[in-house]
Amino acid sequence: MFLAYMKNIFCNLKIPFLSIIFVSTILFFPLLCLSATEDNHPFWTEKSSFIEGNILYAVGVASNVKTVETGRESAFAKAKAEIMNYAQIANLDGAGIIIETQMTYEEKNKDGTYNIYRLIKTDLDKLLSAQKDLQNTSQKKMEEMIKIIEINKAITDGFINKRGEIEDLTKKGGQILSELEKIKKSVSEKGAEFDALYSRLQKEVESRNIVISKIEEKKKILDRQNESLEQLHKQIIERILNKEIKVKKYITKGMTEEDVESLIGKPDSVGPYYGNQKTWHYGRATVYFTNEIVTDLSLPNVLMNP
Repeated sequence: MFLAYMKNIFCNLKIPFLSIIFVSTILFFPLLCLSATEDNHPFWTEKSSFIEGNILYAVGVASNVKTVETGRESAFAKAKAEIMNYAQIANLDGAGIIIETQMTYEEKNKDGTYNIYRLIKTDLDKLLSAQKDLQNTSQKKMEEMIKIIEINKAITDGFINKRGEIEDLTKKGGQILSELEKIKKSVSEKGAEFDALYSRLQKEVESRNIVISKIEEKKKILDRQNESLEQLHKQIIERILNKEIKVKKYITKGMTEEDVESLIGKPDSVGPYYGNQKTWHYGRATVYFTNEIVTDLSLPNVLMNP
């Protein structure tokens, strides 16, 4: 009926019928290119993400939602999470990543709810560049931590220097005490007053010795804290690198979750689940599973280019 209607219009305009065929092809060719599967779903609804050229596509699905608008928002958020999981970037907006909606497919269920599929896209080159910048930022933070440890060590050295100054003051106090003893002998008639003064100075020296002892104890505590920090830092770095190296060395596509856990151990963290897909994180390395089978690995640059 549509072609007949278009034929009448073009005939009235004295345009050959072949033009109708041409225009119809132009109008409907994009719809044909986005052909659906046998159950009328576009091909991309069966995927979670895929790459074409330098464009990364991600699919979000919101099932059995009450309104179309709610479903669109939920599907967009899930598709965005796919991109975040792919790039290991928690804040795409902060990284300057632009996300656009390529297409939306909506279907109504018998119970009145809706299933919403949303296809979004982003520039893969910019995404990988932002990922690299984020890794560089993490490296800078690690360097800052090392600087803090060095500063803490410098403070400890300062306490040691202060201890030397206090010891010098103690020696001077001893010299003063000796001079007072000479004065006591030469002025015997005022012995009682000098005895009181001598006793007071002895208490001051003892008080100083107590202060010195406390400072030495504080120094020991700071030394132990510094050693603990250095050991903790080394352990953290060794644990992260050891797991990342094991992932690169032993994990390959096709392994099961049990294979991975038996080789590497339990993951440091587990990413969000999307249907039959999940991610395990070992340090900065990421293992991607589909139906509990390894499908991909993401390794830090330092391991990718040894």
